[in-house]
Amino acid sequence: MNHFTEVIYFTGGNGKTVSDAIKINGAQSFSSGLEAELEIIQTFCPKNAIETIEIQIITFTESVYHHTIVLTTKGELINLFFDASGFHSKIENESVEFIQRVININ
Repeated sequence: MNHFTEVIYFTGGNGKTVSDAIKINGAQSFSSGLEAELEIIQTFCPKNAIETIEIQIITFTESVYHHTIVLTTKGELINLFFDASGFHSKIENESVEFIQRVININ
């Protein structure tokens, strides 16, 4: 059995636009990449203040971005862009059950 330590780190911009997207580096799976995105989202909005999260996927020739729209319990919208190019393709390795949970997260 292989055991590895996953080291995830963030580079890029502030996440306000595609050109300033927050880049997720080091994610070894789609799920850990999403968890890293959630970690960043929670720096802008605590978990108990999140009503829903919607992710729109923006695909270019050699890169994939997640446009994440957070609706807070106070009715505010927070838009963040993540460069998910390093982990998005790993969605193929996830179980159908995991993907259904992501789709129905809220």
